[in-house]
Amino acid sequence: DTSRSSDLQYYFTTYFINETPGIPTARHRSGWALMSLAQRLKGKEGRFRYNLSGKRVNYSARTVISVDPFINIDEVGVPYEIASRLTVPFYVTAWNLEIAKELSMRKEYPMIIGIISKDGKRKRIVDTNREEIIKTIQIGDVLERQVSNGDIALFNRQPSLHRASIMAHKVRVLPSKTFRLNYCTTHPYNADFDGDEMNLHIPKTLEA
Repeated sequence: DTSRSSDLQYYFTTYFINETPGIPTARHRSGWALMSLAQRLKGKEGRFRYNLSGKRVNYSARTVISVDPFINIDEVGVPYEIASRLTVPFYVTAWNLEIAKELSMRKEYPMIIGIISKDGKRKRIVDTNREEIIKTIQIGDVLERQVSNGDIALFNRQPSLHRASIMAHKVRVLPSKTFRLNYCTTHPYNADFDGDEMNLHIPKTLEA
């Protein structure tokens, strides 16, 4: 009959979209509004942006951005606290073995803070084991060097809506607590300086 078909139409409508103008909101027995399929998918708290787009990853940093008119458009100002914790790989070869050992001797920034041996074992380098580890450095090892000026990093502002939302910049370590960005670089990121946060990613392989 007509009443049953209109009820069925109402349930179908509110199952997919429970925000249709002119149609009463479907509710649970408790009085809470029913979460429709469309509402589960869209928006910042929806399935795509909350569960699928964003992931927690290693070798990255996130903080507020601030303007720096004295930095080049291909550079990003990175706080020392971040640069001293993130690392870039230094691949030991027959041509740079002695340089690798010299770098490992450094006890001030930028220095080597870890080593990954050929068999995949990772060791942290501290003052107590530094000399012992330097003797074992061999071709094929990967040293973990603190990020310093001139290193390449990927810089990203969410939501990443097009290809220019993530671009490569040269690191410039600065004594600040925020990422520093030239004003001319803000347009592709759609960034401004009213509290926006951005992400820095360090490539960790030769391919990257």
